[in-house]
Amino acid sequence: MHDSLLGVRIVEPGGGKLRIAPDNAGLPYVAGHTNTPKGLVWVYWDPQQWLLEVIIPAGLTAELILPHQMADKRVEVVQAAGTPRRVNENRFSLSKAGTYVFQAR
Repeated sequence: MHDSLLGVRIVEPGGGKLRIAPDNAGLPYVAGHTNTPKGLVWVYWDPQQWLLEVIIPAGLTAELILPHQMADKRVEVVQAAGTPRRVNENRFSLSKAGTYVFQAR
């Protein structure tokens, strides 16, 4: 589940960098967590509300790939532990531990 629905993948040895790309696979929402070498990563994705929440632990960075349902929408950062850096239209770089909430309008 953490690999496909939550979309959490370790991309660097030791778990220092993750890629998070949730996919609800037709489900009404996806919610869950997975353990990494640096701690728990939480993902909540509600495609009906276009709401994505990610919680990352200290000691890692994450590349967040927005779900395809948000691709043609204007995405706002509703809450952020740090300043997410927008890499392109559907990717953010998260570098500080805490909660990040994204909402499409």
